Amino acid sequence: MENPRENMVAQRSRQRRLGQHLRQLYDEVVSEEIPDDFLKLLEEADQKAKKSTQSDSDASSGDSE
Repeated sequence: MENPRENMVAQRSRQRRLGQHLRQLYDEVVSEEIPDDFLKLLEEADQKAKKSTQSDSDASSGDSE
């Protein structure tokens, strides 16, 4: 049976390895290009959000008259 200190050292070692693997995976994903279809969807969502914000602003300024 391991003593608590050895257990803690082993756990930290596993956490360090896991962190290294996660960083490597994250770096690979970050370096991938974003597909054009997805960029188009994001652009459309931004345009809808701007229109929604504008119409909300117009509606609230019309209520105060």
